[in-house]
Amino acid sequence: MTDTPREARPTEPLPMPPFDHVEMVKSLLKQARHGALGTLTGEGAPFSTLVALALDADGVPIIITSHLSGHTGHMERDARMSLLVSAIGKGDPLAHPRVTLTGRAVAAPVGSAAYDRLRARYLAVNPKAELYVDLPGFWFWRLEPLMVALNGGFGKAWSGPWSEIA
Repeated sequence: MTDTPREARPTEPLPMPPFDHVEMVKSLLKQARHGALGTLTGEGAPFSTLVALALDADGVPIIITSHLSGHTGHMERDARMSLLVSAIGKGDPLAHPRVTLTGRAVAAPVGSAAYDRLRARYLAVNPKAELYVDLPGFWFWRLEPLMVALNGGFGKAWSGPWSEIA
C-alpha cells in the first residue's frame, strides 16, 4: 500500500466576513443587566462576583456595591478591574457573543453631582435597587474601560482600546 500525499492545507487563515465590532460591543453592553466583575484581593489573587449593571451616558458600565462586600474593599485598594458580559440564549453558552472590559473602577462620592447622576441612571434600569441604594455603606462605581476583548462568535473576534468603542 502506498501513501498518497494529501492536499496541503492552507497555511493562511480563511478570510472571515467583516463585522461591526463597535456596534456589537455597544449592543452587548446595552442589553446586559448583569456581568462578572473581576477584582484583585489584597494578596493579588483574582476574585470574581456577579454584579447588576446600568450604563452611564457615555456607555461606561455602572455598578453599586456595599461596604460589606469583598470586591468593594478590593477596588478601594486596587482600582484595576475586569467585567465580562455575555448574551444569553439557548444552546452552547460559548456560541453566544461576549465581551470583556479591563480598566479601572472609579467611585462616585456620596453627595456629588456624579453620584446623583449614576444613582438616577442605575435606578432607571434596576428599579428594585431603590430598596437599598440610600442605605449607609453603598457606593456607585463607574467601571472605566481601557481595553476591550470581544468574542462575537465564530470568526468574530476583536480586541483593542476602549477609545475605539466610545
